[in-house]
Amino acid sequence: MNERRQFVDFDYVFGQPESKEKGGMVAYAAFNVTSDKKSRTRILLGCAGAPKVFVNGKPVLITKRVRRLFVYDLSVTFPLDIGNNLVVIKIPKQDTLWGFKTHLSLLWKEYVPASLAAQAPLEKFILQKNLFSSFDEPATVAPRGLGVLPFVKYQGCVYAIGGRRMGIIANNKVQWDKAVAQTGPHKLVLEVDNMVYYEKLLVGNPESELCGTISEIDMLPARLREHGGFPALRARLDRLASEFEHPPARQPGGDLLNAVGGRHWMRRLVHELWITREALARVRGGVEPFAHVTGLHLNGFVSKIDESQQCHRMYVPDEYAKDGKPMPLAVVLPTPVSAAKPFVESAFLNDHHLADRMAKLARRHGVILLWPGYHNQPTGLPMENAHLAEVLEAVGQNYNYDRKRVVLMSMCGGVPLAFNACSAWPGRFAGIALLNPEFTLDQNMPRNLVRVFSREKDFRDWFLQQDRMDAFLKRKTPDVFIINDGGNEPGHGDLKTSKAFVAKAGRAGAPVRFETPPRREAAHLGAWEDLMEWAARQRSETGWEDGVPRAGRRESVQEALTEKFWVVRGTEGSDEESAANAAIAKAVLAGWRKTHFAPCRVVMDSELAEEEMRNSNLVLIGSARTNAVWRELDEGLGLGVKITGDGVALGERSWFGGDAVIQAVVRHPKNSARRIVVIGGQGMSPESFGTLNLSRDGWFRHAVWGEGEGGAELRDAGN
Repeated sequence: MNERRQFVDFDYVFGQPESKEKGGMVAYAAFNVTSDKKSRTRILLGCAGAPKVFVNGKPVLITKRVRRLFVYDLSVTFPLDIGNNLVVIKIPKQDTLWGFKTHLSLLWKEYVPASLAAQAPLEKFILQKNLFSSFDEPATVAPRGLGVLPFVKYQGCVYAIGGRRMGIIANNKVQWDKAVAQTGPHKLVLEVDNMVYYEKLLVGNPESELCGTISEIDMLPARLREHGGFPALRARLDRLASEFEHPPARQPGGDLLNAVGGRHWMRRLVHELWITREALARVRGGVEPFAHVTGLHLNGFVSKIDESQQCHRMYVPDEYAKDGKPMPLAVVLPTPVSAAKPFVESAFLNDHHLADRMAKLARRHGVILLWPGYHNQPTGLPMENAHLAEVLEAVGQNYNYDRKRVVLMSMCGGVPLAFNACSAWPGRFAGIALLNPEFTLDQNMPRNLVRVFSREKDFRDWFLQQDRMDAFLKRKTPDVFIINDGGNEPGHGDLKTSKAFVAKAGRAGAPVRFETPPRREAAHLGAWEDLMEWAARQRSETGWEDGVPRAGRRESVQEALTEKFWVVRGTEGSDEESAANAAIAKAVLAGWRKTHFAPCRVVMDSELAEEEMRNSNLVLIGSARTNAVWRELDEGLGLGVKITGDGVALGERSWFGGDAVIQAVVRHPKNSARRIVVIGGQGMSPESFGTLNLSRDGWFRHAVWGEGEGGAELRDAGN
C-alpha cells in the first residue's frame, strides 16, 4: 500500500515490475468489515483490469471490460450482516498496470467528501456532461464515480468570463439567472466539505460558438491577429470546427458530439473556447492578452528562423504575480511519437486531460509548467535546441520566471532531448527530471543515405558522437532524478536500461538520483508529482539567460539553418540554368516543409534586400555566374567556392568533372556572425544531389556529388 495515494501495485508487491504477462495471473485482496447491525454501505474502487467484488461469498460487482485505472471510477452498494463481513476483491492482471485502490464508506455523509477528495488532485469531472444546447436543458452536478445522489446537497455558483455570476446550484442542478444569462462558456464552482472544485461548460451550439469566436479573432488588429498567441488559438479552433464538418462514422440516431470525440473532446473544446474568449476580453479591456496570464493556456510567436508560427502551452499558478517572487519553470519536452504532427494538431497538445491533471500538481508545488512544442518531430536535429531557445526567450518576455530554476522534464523517447539541451548549454539548467526513460533516439537520416555517407570517416565519427549522455557523464552537471515505475507500455524505457545508465553514472561520479517506486495512478501521475516536487527545489549556479550562445557549435550545414536564413535562387544565366535553380529551390522548400511542418523563406536573387543579405544566413543556389547575390558576396575576400566547367573547388581542395556539384557551409564575408550555405555546380538539377533536405541530413561542412549508375554518387564529404 502506498501511503500517499493508497494504490496497491501488485507488480511492485510481487517484485516483478518488468513482467510482460498479459493474462493468467490474478490477485485477491480480502478484508473484514464488522457491523453491530444490519445495514448497507458503499465501496469505491479504482482498478486496472476487470475486477470482481464478493461480500460474504456473494458477488456484488462483476465487470467484464478490461479498464485502465481511474480514481474511484467504480462504486457499488451492498448489505452488511451483523458481525464480521468478508469482502474479497479479485483483480486479474492486464498488460500494463496491475493494482487497485479502494475506500469503504460506512456513513453516507463520508462518502461524497472521500470520493471528491481522492479525485480532486487529478480530476474535474463534476458534471454529467459539458455541452448544453440551451439554458432549459438541465445541467446536473454529478461528480464522476458518485452518480446523482438525492441525499447529497451541493452548493456553488456558475460564472461567466470576467467573473459575473450567472446562476447557482440548487437541488444538484444549475439554476440559471435567465435575466442576465448569455450563451457561451461558463465555469461551475462547487463547494463540498470546505473544498472548492470547478469545471467548465458550454451553453449554446458548439459550431456557432466556434465560428463566432474565430470571426472575433479575424477582426483583431493585424499585430495581434498575426504575431501573438491568437494564431495558435485560431488554429486550434479551426481544427475543432473541422471535426464537426467531418465527424467519424456513427450509428443512425447516434449523438454527434459523442461521435466527434466523447467526453475528453468536450472538455477540450470548452477549455479552448474559454481561454480564447478570455484573451479577447483582455484585448477589449486594453490589457495585454498573453503576458502574465495565469491558468492553463496557449501562446505563440513567430520564429525568427523561418517566420513560421510556433505554439506552446503553459500552466501558471494563480499565486503568480508580475511583480512577485519569480517561480521555478519546469519544461515538459515532447516524445517523438507524440510529435508526429504539427504541435497544434498533435496528441501532445490534444491530451488536455493529462495537462489539466499535471497543472494541479504544478499548482500544489508552485511551479510554472511549459510544454514548449517543437519545430520538427524530435529526432536529434540541431533545430530542436534552437527551438527551445526561442521558446524560452518568448516566455521570458511574458513572464518573470526564476532563470536559475529551469528544470527539463520528459519521459520515454523524449529523454535524449533533455540531455541534448544540457550538452548545448552547460550550466544553464537546474536539473533533469525523467520518467521511464529511453536513452537513445532513432537517427533522423534515412537509412539509404546513412549507407551513402558511412564510407566517410568524418560521418562515422559524427554518428557515434550523437549520444549526449557521454557529455553529461563527463561534465557531471546538472543533477538528474530518474523514476522508473515498472510500466510496461510500449516505447517506455524498461527498468534494466535505467539501472544500466545509473550504474554508468555512478562509476563516472555523475549526480543521478534513482527510484523504483510502486505505481500509484494511471498516467504515472504519482511519479510525475515526485519529479515535480524535486524540480521545484533545484537551482543552478548560473541560470538561463536569453541569447546565450550554445556551447560546442559545429560549423555544419545543419547548424547554419538554426538561425534566420533565406533561400536565394539564381535567376541569371540560360533559361535552362534558371529553371534548374528554381527546381532545386523548390526541392529545398519541400524538404524543409516536410521536416518542419511549415515553409521557409525563398527569394530570387534580384529581390533580396541589402539588410537581409548582410544580417541573415543565406542558402545560395547556382553559382557566381547565375546568382547575383553569390557574385556580389564573392567579390573581394570571396566565398572560397568556385564552380567551373572542369569541376568545383572549396578553399585549397578541388574535385574534377563536369558533373561535380557541391553543398558547403562557409563564412559570410560581410558579417562574421553569419554563415552561407552554397548549393552549386554546372548543369545541375535536384537529382544531382543525394539530399536537399539539409536541416535533416546536412551533418557536413561540405559534400560533393557526381553522377553515378543509380543516381547521385557521393564523391567526398567532411566536417
